[in-house]
Amino acid sequence: MALLPDKLGPFELLRRLGAGGMAETFVAVRRGPAGFEQRVCIKRILPAYESDQDFVSSFLAEARTSAALRHANVVQVLDFGEHEGSHYLALELIDGLDLRGLLQRDAALDADLVVLIVSEVAAALGYAHAGDEDHPPVIHRDVSPSNVLISRNGEVKLTDFGIARVVGGSLHTASGVIKGKIPYMPPEYIDGGHFDARGDLFALGVMTFELLHGFRPFDGDSELDTLRKIAAGDRKPFTASTDGALVRCVERMLAKDPGKRFPDARALLDALPTVHTHRARQRLAELVRARSSRAPSDAPSPARTLPATPPAAPAKTQLMPSRKALLALAASSLVLVAVMITALFRVSHGPASASAPPPALPEPVPVVEPTPIPAPVEVAPAPAAEEPAPVEQVTRAPEPRARRAELNVVVLPFGEVWVDGKHVGLSPQRIKLPAGAHEIGVGEGRPRETRTINLGAGAREEIVFKLPKRER
Repeated sequence: MALLPDKLGPFELLRRLGAGGMAETFVAVRRGPAGFEQRVCIKRILPAYESDQDFVSSFLAEARTSAALRHANVVQVLDFGEHEGSHYLALELIDGLDLRGLLQRDAALDADLVVLIVSEVAAALGYAHAGDEDHPPVIHRDVSPSNVLISRNGEVKLTDFGIARVVGGSLHTASGVIKGKIPYMPPEYIDGGHFDARGDLFALGVMTFELLHGFRPFDGDSELDTLRKIAAGDRKPFTASTDGALVRCVERMLAKDPGKRFPDARALLDALPTVHTHRARQRLAELVRARSSRAPSDAPSPARTLPATPPAAPAKTQLMPSRKALLALAASSLVLVAVMITALFRVSHGPASASAPPPALPEPVPVVEPTPIPAPVEVAPAPAAEEPAPVEQVTRAPEPRARRAELNVVVLPFGEVWVDGKHVGLSPQRIKLPAGAHEIGVGEGRPRETRTINLGAGAREEIVFKLPKRER
């Protein structure tokens, strides 16, 4: 395992929280004069992706977008920097759980807690969507339970504007590349790639349905089936017993036609039923404290509290003989010395009678051979299995980067992708391939349409398939 850095800029890294596809998070502290300490969540690009200029650009865009947002229900960006080639964000550290962690323990939440959570997420979205003198309008595009953090005091915070887009600015998503989580995608994005503020409200509607029922409204047998259900508006019925006003809000947020949804988050806030906010927040805080205190098996997130003691590093004594082996070795040495002295004494002084021959010197030696001396030899060396890896890396030269091409495969409205007969997943797919000819197949369950494309060294190309109606 690669060693983690001790510091990133002015921040001392205390513990790794977790890692996603292209970034990882840490609990860190910044120290100052007179005992000053500030604990933060550090998010940095994984070292393997620092050479990917597209991803670094997206990360920088996230930093600029997030740093401009200042709202009680948005996780704050405290700092941004680069340290020895590593780009990082310092974020407000939330002591609690993400909403996904809470849902893993309760099949559903009661209506008052749901209204509190949804209203505060809606307040964060309303602020981001509207814009002001400090920031332009911003669409989140990834509203989901894992991006809603709840503190042990019952605070609700929206985080991760990593794939957000600034309204009126350039859309930093490559053509045909879906960003976000499939179960929360609005149908207009699946069908035509369009996403505006009402798409965030659709995702919030999916999340609200999930909080009330314990399951999502459009989940299918596969990701492709889920996409099809969302695009068709084919969802599970609303069965939770709750306030009629809340039911109407959910139904409107989940409307297939964006024009039938709330025009903005503020209109949603006006339509939500009222709750006793202070009482609901106290109950939510108690629930988070209870769940986070007995939940060591949860996947870590920036909302996690550090354990009282970090995992212990391997003890240095593992590289030395055990105490028992050392004692046995010392005892064996004493026996050897005693035997040798006795033998030498008998040789030098001779026996009283010639009929009693002296024992030969080599005879005592086998007595001391079975000693525990080999024991430390088995413990001290590094495992032999680790040795071949660097040899392979040295003797097998990596393929030059310039010889590989990048191909973006898009299937409209959606479908699965095969490359050279191998299934690679759901469209869209951005794939790095060796230069040369490749067979690209698309369909559902098996390739229904194939094309051959010849890629030049270092080329970046896109191929788009439009499946006939029977495939949809």
